[in-house]
Amino acid sequence: MQRKLDTAGFVALAIALGALQLMLDRGQHKDWFSSREIVIELIIALSALWIYIVHTKPQEKPLFPTALMKDRNFTAALGSMFVLGVANISIASILRTMFQSVFGYTRLITGAC
Repeated sequence: MQRKLDTAGFVALAIALGALQLMLDRGQHKDWFSSREIVIELIIALSALWIYIVHTKPQEKPLFPTALMKDRNFTAALGSMFVLGVANISIASILRTMFQSVFGYTRLITGAC
């Protein structure tokens, strides 16, 4: 049996994640919420996420079945993956600074150029 894709839910979630990614990527260069662009991207991300949540609730076959979150093993694995992902990204962002300040490597060697 082939499952149909919830296109509206997929589009809303894609727009929310895309706007959030743009906001997080450009935020530091645009001085975060002092920039009109960052505020608009935040509003788009929150609006699209709200549309996704409201759209998914009454669906018979949503993009992600809500029964998945009731499974304790799945929820624990998802939480573990989130924590490991945050740790991995934070280490990768701090590593360059450590190499430059502690070990005295140049910007060219650490890849900060």
